[in-house]
Amino acid sequence: MPGFYSEQRSLSAGISLSRDLAQHIFMRGTKNGVVVVAEKPMDVLSTTKKQWHTLTRQVERERASTLKLARIAELTNQIAWMQEVQFTSKLESILQENSITFATVEDLLLQAPICSTLYITRGVTAEQFRLMTSWMPENSVVITYSLKSRR
Repeated sequence: MPGFYSEQRSLSAGISLSRDLAQHIFMRGTKNGVVVVAEKPMDVLSTTKKQWHTLTRQVERERASTLKLARIAELTNQIAWMQEVQFTSKLESILQENSITFATVEDLLLQAPICSTLYITRGVTAEQFRLMTSWMPENSVVITYSLKSRR
């Protein structure tokens, strides 16, 4: 019996995978390890990182226009977290706090991810899915993107 929550996502018209990833990671606000499975990890990493910086600037603008002290403090903490997030393709960083690791299925079959959030952005077999999620802790989240929406 899996100890994780599974979610299916599809992309809305005009929303890129990297934008959706950045927004979803931001909304979840997870500080534990995040792993993104991609066909071309470096491409997805660079575009998602760019979207992350755009989100950071939006939060900074919101903080600059806010007068409520409690909201300013909240946004300041959020910005600090967003600036600490590391984007990487090095598998040894999976266990690091505030890291988002991008990898291929083949990479993750050699070293199963021990992360609290796993994004699957390409097709995987049932066996590959089982192997990738076998070391995930209880109450983890696996988000699978619908392939139909990416055409």
